[in-house]
Order: sequence, then C-alpha cells, then structure tokens
Amino acid sequence: MPTIFSKDFYEDLKDKGLRYCPNCEMVKDEKMFRESFCIECSIECSKDVDRNRYTFIKEKLAEKYKKKRNASDYFVYKFVDANNQILYIGKTIRLSDRMVQHFKTDRHLADECYDHVKHVFYCSLKTNAEMDIYEIYFIDKYRPQYNTKSIYEQDKFSSIILPKLAWKEYHSEILNLKEKDAIPNKKVAAVIEDIRMMVDALGGSLLDIRDRALILIGFAVACHSSELVAIMMDDIEFTCDGLTITMYNSKTDYEGQGNKKSIPYGSHPETCPVRSLQDWLEAAKITTGPLFRRVNRYEKVGLAALTGKSVALIVKKLAKIAGLDERKYSGRSLRSGSITTAASRGVDIGL
Repeated sequence: MPTIFSKDFYEDLKDKGLRYCPNCEMVKDEKMFRESFCIECSIECSKDVDRNRYTFIKEKLAEKYKKKRNASDYFVYKFVDANNQILYIGKTIRLSDRMVQHFKTDRHLADECYDHVKHVFYCSLKTNAEMDIYEIYFIDKYRPQYNTKSIYEQDKFSSIILPKLAWKEYHSEILNLKEKDAIPNKKVAAVIEDIRMMVDALGGSLLDIRDRALILIGFAVACHSSELVAIMMDDIEFTCDGLTITMYNSKTDYEGQGNKKSIPYGSHPETCPVRSLQDWLEAAKITTGPLFRRVNRYEKVGLAALTGKSVALIVKKLAKIAGLDERKYSGRSLRSGSITTAASRGVDIGL
C-alpha cells in the first residue's frame, strides 16, 4: 500500500517547491516532475511499455492504489429495431455519456442505424473483463448489421455458453433526438479540399510542423483519434515507396495482431503525409516512444503522447485558421473525410 500523508504535508512540500512522486515514493524538486511522476519514473515507464504510455501509467496507478469500480460501472448495450432485430452491440463504462455520443454529438454509426433504433437495452457487469467478453460473445452470436464483421469469421465464442444477463431498457429524452432530427452538434467530414486549406494556413514553426504531419497522417490512414495518438516509433517503417504503419490499437483488431496501413508518397510535397512526418521527426528529434507529442510555447517537445481530445482541438484550431467553421469539425472529421473522399473517387481504402 502507498504511504498516505496528511494534507499539511503536501502543502508544506508545495511551499518549499517540492513534490512527492507516488511511483518511487520520494520527495524531489518540482522541476524534476513530468505530470504525475518524476522524470526518472516517467522515463522508466516509457521504456517498459511499447504502446501508449498513458495507458501504462493509468494501469500502474490503478494497481498501486487498488482502484476499484462499482459493479454498475461496466455496461453492455444493444440497439433494437421495431422488429426486435439487434442492430448494434457496444460496451461502455459511462452509459448516459455514451448514449449522448451516439444520438447527439458524434453519431459514429451510419445514420440509417439511428433511424431504425426503437429501443436501447443494457445490462450491468462487475468487471472490465466480463464487459469485454460479453460484448464479443453477443456480437459473435447475433452478428448485428452495424458491428464490424471482421470478428464474424473467428467464431471463437460460438461453442461457449455464458450465464444469461438481465437486460434493462434505457429510457432517456436523448433517444428522441433521432425522431426530431435535432442534431445541433453533428460534425462534418474534413474532405481533401478542407485538408489542403488547413495545411496551406500553417507556417514553419515546430508546432505547425507537428500539426501538418498529424492531420495528413490522420487523413491518410483514416483512423480514430485514439488510434492516431497511440502510434509509436516502433510501429512505423519508411520504405522506398512511402510509409507503412502498424496500428496495434485499432478498434477492429480483435486479435491484436495489428493492421498494416501503407501510405505512398504524395504527388504534392506540401501535402505529402510521408514527407510531413519525416520533417516532424527530424525537427523534433524523435527516435523512440510516441509519434505525436506535446509541444510547449517554448517549442520544447515533451515525452508524453497527445490525447484524442488534443487531436480534436488541433483540427478545430486549423479549421478556424483556414476560415472554416471550427464548430463543425472534430477529431473524427479526419477519418470521415478520408472515407468520404475515397468513396467519391471510387477508391477502396480497406476499412
């Protein structure tokens, strides 16, 4: 168990310019800290983990402080139409927030899915492992139309019999938005023309170099924001034809083998994702660890990776600079824009 000190202890440390590191349990100068840990512990974390460092730190803290969730914090939910057919199955740890994302803000499923939803049912589980197992089990069993079909071919759970769950119907005014067509926060796709406008608005600072590489790579691989910021240096390989990225955090990669994305050199150097990434890595002097990192106002590159929310803020910022309505854009606009552009040109990007 970690040592627990009084509130006065921490206040005295703060007055003296000191901080307590919960990882090594030592008191050090506050200048020697990066976020929650001291520099030594932060570097050690980055060496031990080969994926997103934030995930490692969160798991380490949860284990150290014996963090526990309530039984009602894990949910599996399903969308059902008027004919009692299951349209979609998902999981979440915050049910109400997830429903807001589905029916009001993000709406990451196809619009026709939400149009046919008549009921939403959910069940509570005790652990994160149970939530993951039941989600995959139900997807494999019912094979909903709007879930990814890559898991259908595995049939890993077809012979497994799990205890039955008690489903409850979710009642909320948020579900009525689909009937009223009231979607005030629906985001638009950042198509290729929008991306070019954003890139043209950038300058030559280190922050601009990073943002250029971020949106061009995000657009090229058509991935989610969380997957984009989880890319590590070990996941990329430059070739004579361009760049290959192995996505280990893809939401459709149930096997954990990684999805390889090949990006060729672009016809125009200023909008080439491969060249832009090379420029960013060279300027930031990044050789290991996360690909996309924070840059402070003094143009100092941090150790920590960006977050999915950071991607959304960057896209909004660039949209505003380019003269677009930043309220209509989010981190998801890169993925949806890439899919929309590919579809308009008759290109299959393999999603």
